[in-house]
Amino acid sequence: MRMAAGQNVQHTTPHGGVAGPSRQIRPIVPRVPSTTECHKASSHPRRLHTRAMVSVSGTSLRQPNRSAVSPWTELVQSLRRYATESGQAAGKDEAKLQIDSDAVVRLARLRMARRERLLTAPEGSDSAETGKMLKDLEPLRQVWESFLAKRKQLLSTISMAENDPDEDMRAMAQEEVPVLEEELQSIRSEMEEITLASTTDPIEAQAVGAVLEVRPGVGGQESTLFTSEVARMYERFCEQKPADEDGSGEWQVELLSSTSVDVSTASAGSGSGLKEAIIEVKGRGAFQKLKFEAGVHRVQRIPATQSLGKLQTSTIAVMVLPISEGGENKADDLVDPKDVKVEVMRSRGAGGQHVNKTESAIRLTHEPTGISVSMQDSRSQHQNRTKAWAVLRARLLDRKLKQEVEGNRERRLAQVASMDRSDRVRTYNFPQDRVTDHRINLSLNGIDGIMEGEHDPGTGLDYIMDRLREESNVRKIRALLENEESEAADAVAGSNANGSKRR
Repeated sequence: MRMAAGQNVQHTTPHGGVAGPSRQIRPIVPRVPSTTECHKASSHPRRLHTRAMVSVSGTSLRQPNRSAVSPWTELVQSLRRYATESGQAAGKDEAKLQIDSDAVVRLARLRMARRERLLTAPEGSDSAETGKMLKDLEPLRQVWESFLAKRKQLLSTISMAENDPDEDMRAMAQEEVPVLEEELQSIRSEMEEITLASTTDPIEAQAVGAVLEVRPGVGGQESTLFTSEVARMYERFCEQKPADEDGSGEWQVELLSSTSVDVSTASAGSGSGLKEAIIEVKGRGAFQKLKFEAGVHRVQRIPATQSLGKLQTSTIAVMVLPISEGGENKADDLVDPKDVKVEVMRSRGAGGQHVNKTESAIRLTHEPTGISVSMQDSRSQHQNRTKAWAVLRARLLDRKLKQEVEGNRERRLAQVASMDRSDRVRTYNFPQDRVTDHRINLSLNGIDGIMEGEHDPGTGLDYIMDRLREESNVRKIRALLENEESEAADAVAGSNANGSKRR
């Protein structure tokens, strides 16, 4: 595996070609980008976190990271193995080369087989439905044909690099193989993106941002303190997000609302916790990246609110809602203003020149669903009204998103395979300086950097989110593959039954 200069990788997996015993030429080592790099279409290699651990039976053990061997790596290794063993890979029957170890490739092959069945469907079938399905498969067909052509070219070049009697030809082939591998990987990534697009709800795909709601759970005052710290972590993480390679992609962050509460601490005498924090994040890919933060977050530490030095476990809840384009007066919006009850009241708080003197606080209630939003952070009634509408629309959009996911077969499969609504998604263990995400069994040291929202490559909150997205995509592909295999088996059974009837 190629690594960036100065990279320290604790868990490594050997890659490269499988040479026969008589091979005398140097091995050809493929460049193996990570799955995250494929999605970002980035030219920068993913640097693995140097302190990743796997928790086994309650004990943190440093073990090799199983995900280090990506599906792309397995595919390249299979291509090399079969090219080496065959000696004449380019001339072998493609159907006999069982090299589709990658689930993305297997899924594409099955979908192309389904396309062939649709093209040969008997007359009398629903032509409109068949036409729609063929149209949906057309983008994949084009990429699939490019993949097959490039794979055949790569197999031929590997065979030449291994077996050509001319030393100069072998050298030329060796130089060409890594280039062809990268080209094949790029096509494979495009194929994966097309496949995953069928599992993405249009509302999610069109989201222009996210609303994060952070609230305390079990743990009393300690829970409110951790709510404040996590809200700050998300604010700093979003504010520090680096721009994309084209100079765009920065996020705009705004604290829409927060409800403070005084907390007595053993060390400082008093502190400030939060009963609620609502953060708006706008920018490309914000919701898609932050959505995995939804769930119950657990903290383990000695609370600042007690002097006994006893370890305590507390929880907070995080919700992540999509933001869509639109406003309260748009005809195509999710909510009809006539369905919303608007109440104006005096703001409440600890006191001050403005509090309780002007009617600046706003409460919106969506009567069909009973969803209610209150906002009083600003002295301006207009600003509070705008913020309240933004939160109400985000909550209604999230509700609609879940309803549409449940109503679609492939999206239902994706939801079953998703991880974004799990209970106890993450634990922050301060005494052991460790953050563990239970959905992917990933543990990282360096809790201070994570709580500061740092964006160090291969570490921190950004790394956790990327790993969650990778695992989510793997599960989606797996669910789609199982469904496609089931449909293919049913088609074969039906064909056999029809053949028996004709006989």
